[in-house]
Amino acid sequence: MQTPDSHYQIHPEVFTTEIDNQVVLLQYETGTYFTLNEVGTKVWQALEKGKTTLEILHHLLQEYTVSEKQLQQDVLNLIDKLKEKGLIL
Repeated sequence: MQTPDSHYQIHPEVFTTEIDNQVVLLQYETGTYFTLNEVGTKVWQALEKGKTTLEILHHLLQEYTVSEKQLQQDVLNLIDKLKEKGLIL
């Protein structure tokens, strides 16, 4: 269950490369790959730094003009997808 102070770890078998403001993730064990857009890349970079969900939301709200509710929903959906794909723990 996600909470505002949730921390996530990058799966140790995930390799990343950045191409044109996007990050491509590869989970080596499963062969799963996932591409992140510019905002998704910022979320990924924050996860790599150990930021909580709340810290990520606060940072993105300062950077983008979007409603807090929409941003929260988008970030939580992305985190769910990353967990589902085995890219974060």
